[in-house]
Amino acid sequence: MKTNHYSIYNEEIEELAHQPKGVLDHFVQKVMRKLSSSVDLKYLFTVPASDYLRGELFCTDVSEAMEEAFTQRDLISILLDDLLFQAKKKEQPL
Repeated sequence: MKTNHYSIYNEEIEELAHQPKGVLDHFVQKVMRKLSSSVDLKYLFTVPASDYLRGELFCTDVSEAMEEAFTQRDLISILLDDLLFQAKKKEQPL
């Protein structure tokens, strides 16, 4: 039996990728999302100043184009979601 070292990622990816089929499935998904508790984890990491400033500039440009706030936190969240979706497509992620 193959041990899956990425089971928590697989569970999250499957939940994010789930597309409800039918009214009952859609209702159950909404109820489950409301009942499940969301946990915010705080991370601290360092990046070169040039990368941080480039990210700030990019987020400012996106904010202006969207006419609403867009932060580096939003950017990292989008990039992480994309990484997880790409990893799901491959048989042996990372």
